[in-house]
Amino acid sequence: MSDCNSDGLDVTRKHFSDDNRNKFLLKFGQKEHIKEFLEKGEIHFSSINFFRNLSYTEGDPFIGDPSEGSLHYEFSANNIITSFQIGGRSLDIKQLKDSGASIQLNLRRPVMDHWGICSFFALPCDELILHEQDHTLSLSPAVVDTFKRFMPENYSCLVFYDPNKFFDKLCLKSNIKDLPPCTHIRRAPVRYSDSNQKTLQEFQQYFNQIPDEDLAFYKTQNYANQEEYRLTIDTDISDEKGCEIHVGDLSDCAMIIDDFSKADIHWNLKSQDIT
Repeated sequence: MSDCNSDGLDVTRKHFSDDNRNKFLLKFGQKEHIKEFLEKGEIHFSSINFFRNLSYTEGDPFIGDPSEGSLHYEFSANNIITSFQIGGRSLDIKQLKDSGASIQLNLRRPVMDHWGICSFFALPCDELILHEQDHTLSLSPAVVDTFKRFMPENYSCLVFYDPNKFFDKLCLKSNIKDLPPCTHIRRAPVRYSDSNQKTLQEFQQYFNQIPDEDLAFYKTQNYANQEEYRLTIDTDISDEKGCEIHVGDLSDCAMIIDDFSKADIHWNLKSQDIT
């Protein structure tokens, strides 16, 4: 079995130390699902194809992503000359003007079909207010306003104030018998690639440096405002139903917020208690 402590993209526990950007992970969803997530640790993974299909079939521009599991590159085809070479001479066939082109390099099809994703919002430190007198952090008004938009009627937010404890539970669970052999759960922040600032040669070199399995942790700059942190699981997953893992009660590392406008959250830097 793969070592579940081997983090994707060399992510380690230092990513959640006091001096690092990410302090909290957040999960938004319907109240009943968030409640089950907290009480039972029901972690739902959806297939990579599920997110692609959301974009194509439902036109969902927020959750759906037609480029999920791939690197997408757009470039201008202006003045690109298509030629045919014979006898050492290059004969121009046509010249393309005022046109654009794109290339998309995907994960291998078996990976697209069987890998699952579980996404979180990673709250960076610069969106928190430090209260030096009592060594606590709180959410800024701007963050509160942003999160309100993610919480329509009957929605809640699960805040992981101790992500490492959550990951420890997940790693322990991934090593017991209710998961298929060789299941590997990986975790990392999503990297947002600039899709139109490289030459084709630079893009090819950039792509060749990325391990195939790490493509699941790349998205275009169009989604950079999501500040996503994700888990992936390499097991046989259904496009329709996805996959669930139950890790048990999470109340020692997470809490539910039903209304950010009323929330006064303080995280103690010394004891790591949240109130």
